[in-house]
Amino acid sequence: MSKLSKLASQAKKTKPAAFTEESIKNFTQRVEDAGVVETVATAKIQLNPANDYRRQDNDDSIRSLAEDIERQGLLHNLVVSEKVDNGVTTYLLISGERRLRAIRLLTEREVEKVKNGSTGDPGKYATVNCRVVKGLTDRQEMIMLDAANLQTRGGAGDEAATRKAMVRYRENVMAEYGLTEGQVRDIIVDMSPMGLTTVNSNLMIEDNLRAELKNMLDSNEINKKQALTFAKLSQQQQKLVSDSISGLKAACLKNDTDYTNLMKKAVQGFFDATEQKTDKKINEALEKSAAQVRTEVENIVQAMKPVKPTVKKAQRDMLLADCDAIAGKIARLSTQKAVANIRRFDGATDENGLKIGHRIDVLISELIRLKKLIEGDE
Repeated sequence: MSKLSKLASQAKKTKPAAFTEESIKNFTQRVEDAGVVETVATAKIQLNPANDYRRQDNDDSIRSLAEDIERQGLLHNLVVSEKVDNGVTTYLLISGERRLRAIRLLTEREVEKVKNGSTGDPGKYATVNCRVVKGLTDRQEMIMLDAANLQTRGGAGDEAATRKAMVRYRENVMAEYGLTEGQVRDIIVDMSPMGLTTVNSNLMIEDNLRAELKNMLDSNEINKKQALTFAKLSQQQQKLVSDSISGLKAACLKNDTDYTNLMKKAVQGFFDATEQKTDKKINEALEKSAAQVRTEVENIVQAMKPVKPTVKKAQRDMLLADCDAIAGKIARLSTQKAVANIRRFDGATDENGLKIGHRIDVLISELIRLKKLIEGDE
């Protein structure tokens, strides 16, 4: 049994009402402290693929941390899980990805110095002090990773990553150690900078909000207050909201229309609809908001259709006169063609050298086009 399992087993014997800093609330920290500090080659440390916070660590922040480490040294050890496979030992990073990336950047700089003929020491950052924890299962490693992130990053930065870490931590701890959902919530509140209200709201969103609306929250198309309100609706009601908003956005993008204000108005309409007192009233208000969005979509599509030219009276009279003139030409040419056919001159031409039959066809096409223009079909 690993140290983590032993500590968790001891903690579970504690009565739920007696949860304190001596109980399971701090078991991840106690296991981390129980790890042995060793010097580990940075090349053997693997970044943890489950670290969703990585996307918020930009190059500037890593460079800044690297400069700080270069000045002061590494102030906090990395935490890694030892992995032995066929006699080969590697280490999975549990805590300290930003520090490891900064150290690797410093190594690259030292190598670059040597390449440029300057004084450099590529081996200066080849090893790093780590607190090595052994004997963890995959699930326990995940628990440790999420606990470390929630302790240091929870409540700040990437809220989507925080929500995901909270839910994953809750499910893993409940499955691994048989704790209740409420007990795990207490652990998260105790170990992270987040208060109970923030923890509850994040779990509410992650558990109840449809994926489409969750994506809108993460892309700032709806705010957290609106997300929490929508999360309290039924799945069918949420689908009506998400489908309507998605349809509006799609229509705007397709027709090259600025959707920012239209989206805000639509979202606010659905949010206001939830303030009704009864479910029946809420449904009616949601349907009304959805109908308004559909009308907005129709207006966008209609506005982007080609505008038919209008023919004023004076223009109309001129076009009609042109039609009469063309009709006259057709009549004369038809007579010429008839005479030519009688004389069996099938290749007869007009004064311009064009075949009479072809000339008639061209005039008929022109006449039809003018009539369509007059009628507004072109």
